[in-house]
Amino acid sequence: MTLALYLNLGYALQQQGAWDEAITYYQRARDLDPASTEAEVMWANALYAQSRLPAADLERYATLNFSLGHRRQQANDIPSALDYYRQAVAMQPDWADAHYQLGATLQRSEPVAWDEVIPCFQKALALAPDSAVIRASLANARFAQGQLSPEERELYAGVNHDLATQHQQQGNWDMAAEYYRQATRLRPDWAEAHYNLGLALQKAHPGCPEAASIAYQTAQALDPNLAKADISLANLQFGQGTLPPEQLAVYANQNHELGHQCRQAGELQLAIDHYRQAIAMNPQFVAARDSLRLALHAQSNVQIKVSVAKEPVLHPSS
Repeated sequence: MTLALYLNLGYALQQQGAWDEAITYYQRARDLDPASTEAEVMWANALYAQSRLPAADLERYATLNFSLGHRRQQANDIPSALDYYRQAVAMQPDWADAHYQLGATLQRSEPVAWDEVIPCFQKALALAPDSAVIRASLANARFAQGQLSPEERELYAGVNHDLATQHQQQGNWDMAAEYYRQATRLRPDWAEAHYNLGLALQKAHPGCPEAASIAYQTAQALDPNLAKADISLANLQFGQGTLPPEQLAVYANQNHELGHQCRQAGELQLAIDHYRQAIAMNPQFVAARDSLRLALHAQSNVQIKVSVAKEPVLHPSS
């Protein structure tokens, strides 16, 4: 018999309440493949259901269930992920991240079980009150259910925007876009959030500029004086070959200036991107080439410093 067959038989017996027989088949699966985490976890979960799992093992198997839940979630097997996360919560009720992941995974179920999602996030926040991620997730879930006041919407738009900025600084553009999008939902009149959403979408999906263009246009409509939204739209048009030739020099200069602003704000990679855009629009732009060279040199120094900081500290032997 195969591993999968043993596990399936064990699960079928478990569903019938034949726990002893189920545990026997799970044990046979473990004997067949001692390296199978899934077999070990299903065996442990069956023992736990019968109050036969030693208390000393609860933390270990909560962690293994959590890991399998994450793996199933990444594979888009939401029902299995939920089972594993629920088991992790049952075995370790004071684990904030397990409650949070259970709530986040419930949000991906269809239909969304909001009556379970919100309590999961509330429990997670009670266990980890300083977590901005959990606090934002709870607020976003409440917003989806129409439970946020106007004041709370503005507050949590800022929290989502801050989380997006953190992901942006780490180069996690997909997550940045997700949080920026939530910020715009909570506060639809926030031009800066729409602009940043466009930037994140452009970085995350460079081959699909339509969504980024819509975000930039929305930002521009909300704040006609937001120059970087206009520049970003022009850059998209340039990439598509639709920017009028007579505007190239103008937007090359504006990209160069925006690059300076980004560098002064500590956004070195964005500065480099704008300097490169300026050069692409005007290959004879000497000042932009000089600015790019200096920015790349500064970036190289930063990377060297980070690399050195990550090296282990060697202590002389005593």
